[in-house]
Amino acid sequence: CGMILVLGSAGYLGSAVIDHLLEKDVYFYQLHRWRFDYYNFSELLSFVEQNNIKMIINCAGYTGVPTIASCEKNKKECYTANVDLPTTLAKVCDFLEIQLLHISSGDIYDGYDKIYDETDNPNFCRDGQANYYSFTKALGENRIKGIMENNYYILRPKALFDHIYHSKNYIFKLLKYNKILNLKNSLTNRQDLARIISEFVVDKPAYGTYNVVNEGFTTPSKIIALAKQYYNFNNDFKIFNTSKEFYGSGTYVPRSNCLLSNSKLLSEGFNLKSLSESLSDSFKRLKMHK
Repeated sequence: CGMILVLGSAGYLGSAVIDHLLEKDVYFYQLHRWRFDYYNFSELLSFVEQNNIKMIINCAGYTGVPTIASCEKNKKECYTANVDLPTTLAKVCDFLEIQLLHISSGDIYDGYDKIYDETDNPNFCRDGQANYYSFTKALGENRIKGIMENNYYILRPKALFDHIYHSKNYIFKLLKYNKILNLKNSLTNRQDLARIISEFVVDKPAYGTYNVVNEGFTTPSKIIALAKQYYNFNNDFKIFNTSKEFYGSGTYVPRSNCLLSNSKLLSEGFNLKSLSESLSDSFKRLKMHK
């Protein structure tokens, strides 16, 4: 399938992607930004040409630390990573007629009017109406689609979790809070997403955009119940059922809460565990501390 270039391989998702590519004996390069400026079009173009790269996997991006609320304070960094970088990657891939696999986000939707599929226009993506992270992820998608006619995959996960301790693991992020907004959401098992990325590299499904979420949905209270079931986890949480109750009358950064359909992914022959099974499996295997 030719040589692969992976960006963001040191990150939460990228590190898992590397493991799954190694399992499949896929040859790849990793470029780290502190050693190579892959935001520079001409430098990246030269590297890709010289090394006969046939596909770029972009796991790089800015999600904010410790939460996406940080994107509001670091807008330049967020825009550079989530809009400028995919724009540059799309230009390089289009010029050389190679493939791009870009990790976007399901956080470009909000609300429960329907279960959103890939034909639905993002409804949580306007600057000032959504959070800045969601705005940049939607804009990054648009840039890719405006530059490349095909040859691209855009994958949209929701919040990532698995059995491994990490500050970005949704399970651990949730359990450290003392108050919870108890709204239902789709989630994505990090190992499933990494595996599917490696399978896209090998199997080459139809080009386009794919939601990548585990079947079904959950709520924070269900995850807390699993923590209590498996680990006798007994922190007290204040449970709120509406954003108005949770945030009060003060200003707050709006979050995406929605359900995504994974029917397109399934129709292309990719399999994922149900969300309930995947969460239970993760809790059976995870360690509650580092």
